[in-house]
Amino acid sequence: MRTRTSPVMVALARKKAELMGEADELRRRLRKKQIQIAALDESMRLLDQGFDPEAVKPKRKYTKTFIHGELKRMIFDILKEADGGPLTTRQIADEVQKRKGMDRDVRKDVKRALQGYRIVVKVGEIENHQALWAFKNYAATPSDTPPPLRIL
Repeated sequence: MRTRTSPVMVALARKKAELMGEADELRRRLRKKQIQIAALDESMRLLDQGFDPEAVKPKRKYTKTFIHGELKRMIFDILKEADGGPLTTRQIADEVQKRKGMDRDVRKDVKRALQGYRIVVKVGEIENHQALWAFKNYAATPSDTPPPLRIL
């Protein structure tokens, strides 16, 4: 006598089947790309026997996280909403991630951006070498603890 399968097991089996289908499609696409690459290699060898197709390095596809000026506008808005600062790089990055609905860490992007703006300056550091950033004309002095993020 067969027992009834739980809804959780049905959902897991359905998800597994979906992922297996996606993996099959990716394998098919990979095989097609490999055939195309082999044809290009052969063409290069025919046109120039001295050319080494293996010397060609793969080109990585770059996906832009922010459209032009978007990160700058977000950082300025975040600092404005915090009355000019000071905020840590982490606080700013966390708020950018939240507003953008992102999972990946954007601290490096935010730090690089902050260092390039003349209107925003590093006003100090707190524990763990966390930089505090504020607008250039912000008069407050940094404290030993990061200020609360006063955005909402």
